[in-house]
Amino acid sequence: MSKGQKKRGKFRKPSWQLDTKSRYFLLVPLVAFILSFALLYKSLNYGFTNFDDPQLLVNNQIVKDFDLGKMFTEFVYKDYLPLTFLSYALEYSVIKLDPFWFHLNNIILHLMNIILVFVFVSMLTRKNYYLASACTFLFALFPTQPESVVWISERKDVLSTLFLLLVYISYLLYRKETLKKSFRWNFYILSLVFLILSLFAKAAGVTTALVLLTFDYLQERKWEKSAFLEKLPHLIIGLAFVVIHVVGHEVSGERATTSFNPFYRLYLGVESLMFYISRSIFPYDMSPYYEIFSFEKTVGLYLLGIFVFCFLCFFAGEKKYEKKEILFGLSFFTFFILPVLNIVPLRGSLIYADRYLYLSGIGLFLAYASIVKTWYENWQGSIKKIFLSLCITFLGAYYIYMFNNRVKIWETSFTLWNDIAVSTPRSVTAQMQLAHAYLDAGATQKAVDHAEKGFALNPENISVNYSLSLMYFNNQQLDESLKAVDFVLGQNGQHAQALSVKALIFKKQGKEGQAQSLMEKALSLNPADNTVQKHASTLRQ
Repeated sequence: MSKGQKKRGKFRKPSWQLDTKSRYFLLVPLVAFILSFALLYKSLNYGFTNFDDPQLLVNNQIVKDFDLGKMFTEFVYKDYLPLTFLSYALEYSVIKLDPFWFHLNNIILHLMNIILVFVFVSMLTRKNYYLASACTFLFALFPTQPESVVWISERKDVLSTLFLLLVYISYLLYRKETLKKSFRWNFYILSLVFLILSLFAKAAGVTTALVLLTFDYLQERKWEKSAFLEKLPHLIIGLAFVVIHVVGHEVSGERATTSFNPFYRLYLGVESLMFYISRSIFPYDMSPYYEIFSFEKTVGLYLLGIFVFCFLCFFAGEKKYEKKEILFGLSFFTFFILPVLNIVPLRGSLIYADRYLYLSGIGLFLAYASIVKTWYENWQGSIKKIFLSLCITFLGAYYIYMFNNRVKIWETSFTLWNDIAVSTPRSVTAQMQLAHAYLDAGATQKAVDHAEKGFALNPENISVNYSLSLMYFNNQQLDESLKAVDFVLGQNGQHAQALSVKALIFKKQGKEGQAQSLMEKALSLNPADNTVQKHASTLRQ
């Protein structure tokens, strides 16, 4: 394309666009759609797990009471998710706590997102169906996706993604110069409305203003003052939800500040970025919960991420490659995932999460597809192309196989936490959650066994000691239970749940007066706590 042909500020025609006679290629998204549903179908028979489901749904009184006021004014479990809770409340009002329908609606949302991803990438690349089909296939079937779909508590992910994709599509329609200007502004307003709805579901799209700038870059729009001003409302909305998110963590006692060295935080950010980049091409040794940073465990992923990053940067500098697609993919991914890179420590003990690739991975998928397509166009000889086709087929089959495996682990709390315990043997949380799962199932000795394993990994932790005391109590080991609960109260004398457990121990020991006094104190400290209320009810029996 000569300089005379290229008009600055206009959409660029792709260098390789599908021939209209090759519409059969559009079967790829359809196959991905059907295959994704087929692999997710088994999850309709799954129940709830004890991983956030009790706090966000099963025991969430705001959902059960359909309390719209509290949905939009209160934080639940450190999060502000009013639209997600509204979706739960609507379902609960009709089908109560039948997990089948919650799983089905998560799957439906994912299937809708698959369609929207195809529409979005097609519009973004001006009907480049090669890119759109590749991105849609990977979005539908990448092994990290089941975590966002099969886990009922991650409704927030698939729901917020639905509205974010509508933000992107609305913005691209607003930028479509063939439409009337007055009509285009309707789409601009819609992009703001959809952004607010997305952030009400989950604060994943707070960097949307930056993401929209990458669209302008890919489509070679001139970055004038108006290009930045039109994204100012998106920026303001995003910053408002950042403040809400920080306030939620402050209210919940999880500080947004840290005494860590800022260079260490930057290192964690870079390390996290490399982790996600490596995950986007070769997901292995996966886990729904990465609790403890272990250099031995992540060094392979970290090095692979550096290699892939350098690989992308190299091809972005080569003239024969569609460098804009590659740089756009890296920028889209980086801007989108920026809030969860641990630069600002808001994640507690959580270091990474595979589910953060649910939408952000689209950028990297587009870059990879662009490179592979160029290889096909430029490589001479059928042997190279056959070899490349075999590699892609093998990788696609591996993704589908891993996708199916990741769906299976969410069947029960036992399959979930056993998977985490195997992938992360030093995970205290995995052992304690298994202990609670066995306690709920009435297997008190197994509950004690796992609680003791968790205690051995972190004997000074208050939560671990509290859970251990609870397991001992239910297994009729009162002396051991009292020792563990006294440790907790020695560290925090206002621990309402520990006080309620100690009250139950005293009742078993015949100390009725002391038991009643402790339970009254526990109730006064935290009268709304479900656990304290349950223990108080047991004491009265």
